[in-house]
Amino acid sequence: MLGVGLIHLPFLLMDHPIPFSRLLIVFGSSFFFFLFASSAYAQAGCCSRHGGVDRCNPNTGYFLCNDGSQSPSCTCEVPKASSASSSEAPSPVEPTPSTTFSDVAASSPYATAISWAKDTGIIQGYSDGTFRPDSSINRAELMKILVKGGLKMDPTTAAGCFPDVTEGWFTSYVCYAASQQWVKGYPDGQFHPENNLNDAEALKMIVVSLVAADKVSAGSECDQSQWYGMYLCTAEQQQIVTADEFNAGEMISRGKVTQWLYNALNGNPLSSSNDLSFQPDPRTKTSGCLVNGSYPDHACTPGAVFSVTADEVCTPGYSSGVRSVSESTKNQVYTEYGIQTHSTGEYEVDHFISLELGGSNDIANLFPEAAEPSPGFHEKDKVENYLHQQLCSGSMTLSEAQREISTDWVSVYRSMGQ
Repeated sequence: MLGVGLIHLPFLLMDHPIPFSRLLIVFGSSFFFFLFASSAYAQAGCCSRHGGVDRCNPNTGYFLCNDGSQSPSCTCEVPKASSASSSEAPSPVEPTPSTTFSDVAASSPYATAISWAKDTGIIQGYSDGTFRPDSSINRAELMKILVKGGLKMDPTTAAGCFPDVTEGWFTSYVCYAASQQWVKGYPDGQFHPENNLNDAEALKMIVVSLVAADKVSAGSECDQSQWYGMYLCTAEQQQIVTADEFNAGEMISRGKVTQWLYNALNGNPLSSSNDLSFQPDPRTKTSGCLVNGSYPDHACTPGAVFSVTADEVCTPGYSSGVRSVSESTKNQVYTEYGIQTHSTGEYEVDHFISLELGGSNDIANLFPEAAEPSPGFHEKDKVENYLHQQLCSGSMTLSEAQREISTDWVSVYRSMGQ
């Protein structure tokens, strides 16, 4: 009978061991199978130089190490979705708030950023007391983080901005971001909120949403060979990221996103050489809205603006390029203002702060403006054109034009001698 007493397996101790699922040890005609795919020995070998194995990343099928790194060759078994649910993408699940994070040690490289984001209400943990800093983050989750980080409040934007964003906790965040042109859909017209993000995709969203437009760099000093080149360049210039922590195709983690958000907002305030100081009040009412003469109900329609510069809005074709108000949103505006029926030409759903003055498509900037009595929407159109001319000629700043249209446009109209 042939006996094998010991088999030396040096490849188990390598940083990237040879993948295998079974080891066969033969003693004569007896066969013994030892399953090592998920054993502590195999896992330890995967992350022996990175603090040991943390867990299996279900989004990538590779082991995550305790230092946050991920081995490109240490695979782990990810449970397959059942056939009943594999035909359609699952809806994103919102984390349940937790007051403490048991998996974020003080020594974690993300500890300061996570603590800051939790204290400011931007992020939340799970009901089991964890934050899961190494877990991937999807498009819906990042939209909520970015909107709460930028607005310091929850938006009231209507759902329906994408065919697959019609209900759920994430709809108002995604639709607000879409109204601000922070995000766009896929070629199929969907948003795909459940899709996880890589570093490049997440970085673009952070830069577009949190960095003033005139700070986004597309100069010769930036690498233009990759689509994300100018966003990475901008992020480096604004001290949001460093080149050595950016890996374009790697799935970004919740911890890294939080760190980048902290870098963008904490100690790196948004700034612009083009006056961006005008900020409309928040929207506080969504029903029972009443028009006040030639002005909307301020609680329902306080106005909302894009983060743009005078140079941008003065570019020919700007307004038509950013205009995006769906029929469902228009219908919601009429409903909020109690208008059940109307004839053609009686009203128009108007941008309170016009697009040509940097206004946004958010519902907080929309109201049903009547043609009569005068001054109505025809007269306001003339004021918008006049203020646009004043802005682009350098006679007033962008914030001055936005303040004029949203606080006293009727006086401007009368002063024009129309």
